[in-house]
Parts: sequence; C-alpha cells; structure tokens
Amino acid sequence: MQTNAVDPLPRVGPRIVLRRLATADLIRFQRYRHDPAVGEYQGWLPEPDAGAAMFIDDMQHAELFRPGIWGQIGIADRETN
Repeated sequence: MQTNAVDPLPRVGPRIVLRRLATADLIRFQRYRHDPAVGEYQGWLPEPDAGAAMFIDDMQHAELFRPGIWGQIGIADRETN
C-alpha cells in the first residue's frame, strides 16, 4: 500500500508519460504479457484476464521505487495515452 504522501507518478516528458497502470490498460497489458518473445526474458507466465486485472489494481496502489522491491508502471504516449 502506498505510504508516501506524494505519489511519484505521473511523470510527464515531451513525448511520453510514466504513470501507474490503469484498468483501461488490461487489453494492452495482456497483449504484452502473452507475447512469447517478451515472456522468454521475463519471470512471468500469461494469466487469465481476472488475474491480470487484480495485478493492475495492486500496482495502482503499490508503493513505488523502493530498493529491492519491483513494481510495474505504464509508459504511455503523451498525446494518445
């Protein structure tokens, strides 16, 4: 659970936004997570939509950027999200 008073995200650049994952990301998130070329180098296995939605929800509330603790964020095009 996020304990910091200030959330470090979003961070906006000229072309991209680093942000927390959102429920609306589920389809793109699943496409990414089910790509065998990506999964070959990661420590996850594809999972059903319900499990992925729970993961996204967890990441929406997770404390970010703690040493030794991983998290996942979204990288979005600034214009189109």
